[in-house]
Amino acid sequence: MKHCKVLGFLRDSAFDKLDAVQYYRTYLPLREVGRRACGIKTETVGKDSIGGLTDSQLGGRDIYTMCRMYHADCEGFIDEIHRRGGLLTLDSDDDLSEDYKLVSGRGKEFKRVLGMVDFVTVSTQPLADHFAQYTQKPPTVLRNHVDSEWMCTVADRGKRLIEGLTIGFSGSPTHWGDWYLPAVPFARIGRDFPEVTLITHGVMPRYLQFAAEQTSMMRLGQVPFVVYPVLLSQFDIVLCAVNAKDPFNAGKSAIKALECMSIGVVPICSRFGPYLDLEAAGAPVVVVEEDSRDGWYEAMLRIIRYEDRRKWLKGRGPVWVREHRDMAIGYRQWADFYHAIVD
Repeated sequence: MKHCKVLGFLRDSAFDKLDAVQYYRTYLPLREVGRRACGIKTETVGKDSIGGLTDSQLGGRDIYTMCRMYHADCEGFIDEIHRRGGLLTLDSDDDLSEDYKLVSGRGKEFKRVLGMVDFVTVSTQPLADHFAQYTQKPPTVLRNHVDSEWMCTVADRGKRLIEGLTIGFSGSPTHWGDWYLPAVPFARIGRDFPEVTLITHGVMPRYLQFAAEQTSMMRLGQVPFVVYPVLLSQFDIVLCAVNAKDPFNAGKSAIKALECMSIGVVPICSRFGPYLDLEAAGAPVVVVEEDSRDGWYEAMLRIIRYEDRRKWLKGRGPVWVREHRDMAIGYRQWADFYHAIVD
């Protein structure tokens, strides 16, 4: 087996400025591969630091990897990597092709770069299948994993703002349509159980405003990823809702449920492929019996009413994630991939 060196490009070299995508798809896997894999040396460099490095300092690696960082005029960059005997991989854990949804206005550029790089890695098989029409080789699936120890350590540093039971949504603007179906039963839960506090974290869609007006809902804004576990720990139950009928969502992973479980938060999930896969693998997730307003209400109702069941799910979550979806074991996917393309 050939020894290899891997250099990962980040948007920023400072840990406290990493976003979730850069963390999960570049920083964390390369850190664990470097610590644990035999025959692989890894480093990361921020885009903010590259200007101060010479070509010699940047050269000498077998593999260069970046997540969501791309420019349509990167031929010279790729040619220089190849001239020095290296390979370039591009990672994406979301569908940036814009074949189904406008994300950044750079879909055409992204698809062009997919065909220029040597390898493409993704977080799910449906995303690999979709990108395959644009890539030189079939994309490789490297599933998302979490750092349980870090998640718990950061979460434990935070102060709980609400003493009683809490339930709600946590996510980015891309979930605008995902929360629409459970929004009404969510508000109903707030009215039927005034002792339960409703929470939204991130960017709240306007259609959830009615829930805020009818209940004492707490709104938590967006924060840097470095303190994100503190915000997530404010929940007892998170509604991991995904509109499975939206083709854009076909490439999404189960990372939200993994994050929740890792710190003992109970995820109630849509009947969505990655969440159904977790359920089939024995993960302590709650999947709604049907993706309907009644289905969501009943799922929330059962977890709120049956305290013993909720406590079991809460206690089992961190154990299951450590055993099955922690990067301390998940790094092997990345290590095997790097060895395979170099060998």
